[in-house]
Amino acid sequence: MNGPRCRVCCSGEARNFHYGATAPSCKACAMVFARSAKKKKPFECLKNPIFCSPSQALSPRQLCRKCRVDRCKRIGMKENLVKPELNQQDVVQNVVNCGLNFDQPFSDDRFPLMSQISKELEWSRRSMEHRFYKDGKIRGALEDDQHFHSLQSHRKLQEAIGDDLTSTLSRLDFFKSFSTLDLDAFSKYIQPYYVWTILAFRGFKNASKRQERWLSNDRNYILPTIYYDRSERALYTQAKRSLPHATHDDWKNIALISLDVRLSGTYLRKMCQTYWFPDDNIFYLLMYLLFVNISMKHSGVEMVKNAFSRLKNQILTEMEAYFLESNVSVQFMMSRVYEYLERVEEHRKEVAHMKTYVNLHVDIASSAK
Repeated sequence: MNGPRCRVCCSGEARNFHYGATAPSCKACAMVFARSAKKKKPFECLKNPIFCSPSQALSPRQLCRKCRVDRCKRIGMKENLVKPELNQQDVVQNVVNCGLNFDQPFSDDRFPLMSQISKELEWSRRSMEHRFYKDGKIRGALEDDQHFHSLQSHRKLQEAIGDDLTSTLSRLDFFKSFSTLDLDAFSKYIQPYYVWTILAFRGFKNASKRQERWLSNDRNYILPTIYYDRSERALYTQAKRSLPHATHDDWKNIALISLDVRLSGTYLRKMCQTYWFPDDNIFYLLMYLLFVNISMKHSGVEMVKNAFSRLKNQILTEMEAYFLESNVSVQFMMSRVYEYLERVEEHRKEVAHMKTYVNLHVDIASSAK
């Protein structure tokens, strides 16, 4: 077994933190806990050391289920994070009611801009997940050497997302008339805002799939198999393992600066979780608005600025129509849109400061090699 042992059965390979647990456990123990949470009648203890103690049981299959569930609770698993089972009829009805289509991205003639940006950003997501999936093993700051996600690896991931942004812009109808040089320039301005936001969005989505709480959980699965641990211990460990020739003060400063950035972005993350992340379509349209708003600010040609301004108004109009269709307060949600644009600008400065400090140490370490 290559990975750490499960903290519940002490024999299985601990791959993930299930149902809000503070310690890793194996999939088998998580499934036993989930069945217990869904079961109306609780398990009964066998009251036999051979079955109740992981150290004496011959295999996890022989473990007392009651004691196994109790140990799951002791490491922090919460029953309220286990989703209730739905029968096939309920699933089909939910799909019909929500108008979901698992095979195709959002498409609606009434919302052409939303349809286009949803298609392109979904394609970008799938491409990135395929590119970094590798062997399907979990990678992060606290994994073994083979699966360690270093500061250098995280930087490459961010750069890959930034590079992909230029390709995404080139496929949008409005940006198709621009030269490659212009697209690279616009992409350069947009990247500091976009990379953080899209990784946070994917972290929220992956947390939902894993039945975890995104805001309170230190582990943010930015991709299905890659997590970014935001705890001080993990940040310090990641810095130490990534930069072995740096000093204790350097590792500590990197961890503290990262924690400060996380704290400063708390309000923005709460806003995103409440208003933007739950609905993929409105989030993608918000990203389009962000692209246009930043590009308009940095354009030096008045005619181009006016074109960006017209597109911005079209996006805002489409947003209002979508909010109206969704039966939410248009005035309230539009005020949240403008607030988001202001908040993300403030947070970008904090993130830029952190990245400058961390990248400086990464570059020094690379040149030393």
